[in-house]
Amino acid sequence: METHSVILFRTVAATFTGVLYAFFVPVAPAFILCTALVAIDVLTAWLLARRLARTSALYDGRLSSHALGRAVATLCRIYIFLLVAYGIESVVFEPGSVPVLRFAAGAVCFWQLISILENEATASDAVWASTLRRFLIDKASRHMKFPLDEDRH
Repeated sequence: METHSVILFRTVAATFTGVLYAFFVPVAPAFILCTALVAIDVLTAWLLARRLARTSALYDGRLSSHALGRAVATLCRIYIFLLVAYGIESVVFEPGSVPVLRFAAGAVCFWQLISILENEATASDAVWASTLRRFLIDKASRHMKFPLDEDRH
């Protein structure tokens, strides 16, 4: 026979789980998409580091725990951003009237796609890469073993 405290605990736990589930389910597709794009960005950054390591001894082609830690921190910030956007959409506006979550997810996707293009365009001999390098940042200096100090130029 169950005691009243066990029944109360199960009821509270089920209610809390239901509330979390109801809040996270609408955000889950945005979480998955943004997570996939961050993972692709990390992969293209690692491939860039390997390309640069083949061309010069100044570059280290390894994937560091510091870089993975930055990717995890970025994911946490993105998740918080998406949750806040969904909260604003649900509480401030009429439900469905202003798609704040979609705008937020779109902004994150655009940011990650630009980063992926920067990674792919850096240290590439392709024609499309040279065209993109006129508009995007060259990320080669981020992958150096000993970063150049900009004050020494």
